[in-house]
Amino acid sequence: MDISTILSSTDLKQCQLIGYIDNKVVLLRLRVDQGGKTGWHIIAVDQHAAHERILLEQLESQWETVAKTKNDSTGISTVRCAVKFYGLRGKSLRQCYENHPDALNSLKSFGLELELDPKDSTSIRAISIPEIFTRSGNLCTRAEADVFKFFKTFAESYKMGRKKLFNHLREVIHPHLQKRACNSAVRFGDPLKEFEIKELIHRLSDCRLPFQCAHGRPTCVILSTLFDT
Repeated sequence: MDISTILSSTDLKQCQLIGYIDNKVVLLRLRVDQGGKTGWHIIAVDQHAAHERILLEQLESQWETVAKTKNDSTGISTVRCAVKFYGLRGKSLRQCYENHPDALNSLKSFGLELELDPKDSTSIRAISIPEIFTRSGNLCTRAEADVFKFFKTFAESYKMGRKKLFNHLREVIHPHLQKRACNSAVRFGDPLKEFEIKELIHRLSDCRLPFQCAHGRPTCVILSTLFDT
């Protein structure tokens, strides 16, 4: 059963910490009253999945803030990383931005900057890209196609308004946000102190979708319900 049909964010805030297993799973208890019978839900929380959800929503929030901002300032972390598109890709991108030159300036608010070479009509170069497409300062494996798709989507959609533009861009960036959240989250076996565990649960309870990780798997399960005798 989907735990979100049983528990709410408010329930998470009311849970009490009762245990921590192998630096992997947090145990909570929640007071319940079912049909006049009182007792406790015993809940197990996957620390990696919980932290992954928290980080994903933080990353999403950063991008959503940019989408709502009308000026060209950016809250997106960027990397100076030269990526040159040649051939059909380069020609396709270049044509987009030659047809919509004002899009080049608007790109900067999303952490992207392109450079057109007047001597080469078949290529276009990205000199700044969102950090989410990189790892250790280098373009992620297979990310070049998504950077291209991001540029092209922007050129074709930016006049629709920032909200619609962001919805189109979301399809391109979301897999990278998921991957970044997963790679940055605490792992099974990473020890957490008691105050860190409590902070983790508190932050999870503030999430929009607290009961699923970045990939849709559950962050927590009800192990059992122990009724008072």
